[in-house]
Amino acid sequence: MRREVVFGALVLLSVAGLVRSLVGWEVRRAVTVVGVDHFEPVVAEASGEAMAAMASFQMPPGFHAELFAAEPMVAHPVAFHLDGRGGCYVAECFRRRDGGIGDNRYFPEWLDQD
Repeated sequence: MRREVVFGALVLLSVAGLVRSLVGWEVRRAVTVVGVDHFEPVVAEASGEAMAAMASFQMPPGFHAELFAAEPMVAHPVAFHLDGRGGCYVAECFRRRDGGIGDNRYFPEWLDQD
């Protein structure tokens, strides 16, 4: 009796793993067919919005604000870093059109693109 239960459990786990891998393959294939790999990001045109916002800044004496990057130079920033020499590095993300966090478990090729 115990041997049959263990064998049944192993068969069930094997089938579940096979189904999961096939579903993942279908999701990857469907997205590739739709053309996600060839997504062209939409970046807003340049506007005076950033300069208008800067006009409302209240800076302490001796300080000033300077605009060094705005759309279309940068779009959808998700992180930035200022180095010790005055450089600014920005990471952008164009993966989600609806603003949510994507489920990238089925897209291991995205790791190479990051």
